[in-house]
Amino acid sequence: MGGKHHMKHLIPVIVILLLLSTSFVGIGNELENCNDRYRLLTELIITGPILCKVGIKSEYSIYLIEPEAEVVWFSFNFGDGEWTEWIGPYESYEKVVWGISWPACGVYTIQTIAKCNESYYNASLVITVIDYNIIYVDDDNTEGPWEGTFEHPYQHIQDGIDNSNNGDTVFVYNGTYFEILNIDKTINLAGENRENTIIDANGESDAIYIYSPNVTINNFRIQNAVRAGINLNSNTTDNINISNNIFCFNAHGIHPYFSNENLIISDNIFFNNNNGFTLVCSSNAKIYQNQFINNSQWAMGFYLSSSSNVFYNNITNGKKYGVFLYGLSRSNYFHHNNFFNNSMNAYFILLSIQNKWNENYWEKPLSYPYPIIGSIGMLIPCWINFDWHPVKEPYDIGV
Repeated sequence: MGGKHHMKHLIPVIVILLLLSTSFVGIGNELENCNDRYRLLTELIITGPILCKVGIKSEYSIYLIEPEAEVVWFSFNFGDGEWTEWIGPYESYEKVVWGISWPACGVYTIQTIAKCNESYYNASLVITVIDYNIIYVDDDNTEGPWEGTFEHPYQHIQDGIDNSNNGDTVFVYNGTYFEILNIDKTINLAGENRENTIIDANGESDAIYIYSPNVTINNFRIQNAVRAGINLNSNTTDNINISNNIFCFNAHGIHPYFSNENLIISDNIFFNNNNGFTLVCSSNAKIYQNQFINNSQWAMGFYLSSSSNVFYNNITNGKKYGVFLYGLSRSNYFHHNNFFNNSMNAYFILLSIQNKWNENYWEKPLSYPYPIIGSIGMLIPCWINFDWHPVKEPYDIGV
């Protein structure tokens, strides 16, 4: 494997504290007197997997890079609040390696303190522990072997999916993956982070096509699909959770079509898509805590024969429609959303009636009900719904 791959797997997460920002214990004056050379060269590093399976031993290592260190001592806290005695002495660059298995699911924080040359440094690493099998994917593993393990991950995401079983987690390291994915199993597909773990459809079809129920997708940037970033065109896709992703430059960010029941779309950012989110023939969806920004046709919703969905705590800031309801879109509930800079914040046509709007922010403070225009055709307004209680200040919605 190349050098980049070696770094990503031996050091998937690096917590570095330069001397400039290191917490010292009882020697605060020393920070003011140190020079830039020390600030650039002194690093405390923890390495190891950040996603682990409960009860399975994972290996971690720590070392201090200090060119003029005489000896280094370490103390650890493995997430239980108890600190070890000082361990050492070690030389600079010399690694302390240990294995640990986590007793239960949850989020744990490994903390360490290093001392050398009468100075103290600290660092931490957050570990998420789950009770499912983990399959690893890394595009940097170009030479193999490809086993889906932490040491030998698959190079392609689809390989991880194909070799998974129901209930597994497919964990994808940062990189750009030019793939069209088909998910036909009950899995959790998780990226390392949504800014740098990229699924690129490269101008083809759907980036991700889901055929199976009980799928979760999180922490990806999904882009350049001529149809949808994620497509759920199936009557077997109940209980889908899509959260904390970025969708951009797709025809549709997400396109659930006949996706049945209990779809959750939360904490995503949709920008520069033709349609941010297109919901068709689905019900009991919860769409919340999302941002819809600068999508060129319908900034947020296009509902066709969809009913009984809830839309709340979202932000729309688009070019045309904040919400566009079409067909038999009834009994949907829109509340506590922010609407900004849309040509028309909300609009409905044909039989999209009996929807409820409540306590939304409509671009400016309002002391009177806000009208939502409807029509039997694009040019013949004939219906009006109201948000009877619009709010005077936008909601603080973070995504």
